[in-house]
Amino acid sequence: MPEHDPTLPAGATGRCVRERDCVDAVKAAATPGGPPVYVGAPTTGGAFCDTCVRYLRYAIAGLPYDVAELSTLLAPSLAVRYRSPDLPGPPPRVKLHSPMPLDGTALDLQALIDHEVTSWAESVADFAGVDWDSDVAARSSQRRRVHDGAQLLAYRYEWLLGMPPVWHRVRSAGERPTDGWPVESIDRMEPDDHGDLWIERDGVEGALVMFALRRTVEGFAGRTPSDRCKLPCPKCQRPALVREHRNRRIVCRFCWHPMGDNEYERMLDELAGGLGVLR
Repeated sequence: MPEHDPTLPAGATGRCVRERDCVDAVKAAATPGGPPVYVGAPTTGGAFCDTCVRYLRYAIAGLPYDVAELSTLLAPSLAVRYRSPDLPGPPPRVKLHSPMPLDGTALDLQALIDHEVTSWAESVADFAGVDWDSDVAARSSQRRRVHDGAQLLAYRYEWLLGMPPVWHRVRSAGERPTDGWPVESIDRMEPDDHGDLWIERDGVEGALVMFALRRTVEGFAGRTPSDRCKLPCPKCQRPALVREHRNRRIVCRFCWHPMGDNEYERMLDELAGGLGVLR
């Protein structure tokens, strides 16, 4: 949002760049008859609101646990897939590759987290003037490397948010390095002499990468809630209640106050009864 946005409160300089994904996103004026439009919460000088800065630290600190959880999801599905009779058969005496013994998606997500966390940790360490030995990191195990990198980023998150543009090698969780990248980012990529693609990103983009990695793992692991709940949190009054279907509970993503499904349903019934309306 531009700085002259008339809806901004006094003292605010802009809105959170997470826009609709902002925890404290607010509904904005929409075109009559059109879908609702949400904008990020007001900020006071930075790209993120105070709540999303807090969430950024949670997201970074959770990435090592995501790598560990993905290790439990490496087992293949063992589903039997039959070859279509309409496809031509392989040439005779050609040895086919054996089936992959692990779930490729989980492996690719682990590798992507490792790449992004390590890349940003090295850049932030250089920017903040702290020690980071790239050779030692390269010889470490993936879990150790992600743990150390996430620890540095969570502790130096202010340096991450204030970083100027830096160059990083492009990687994705797909077959091609550009899979899943937006078109506007692909247009900014440049190849090197070895055919690798590189992109220049600042710290705000790096923070958005951390959010995106966490959200991707949540979706793959089945932790993503279907939608937000109707009522605000009874403890902090924030509109941040979500229903975690796999865990069969309601939790506030701001103050982390948990509720059972039955408790939330009773709260809905009491509110509907007090207002004299049907649910």
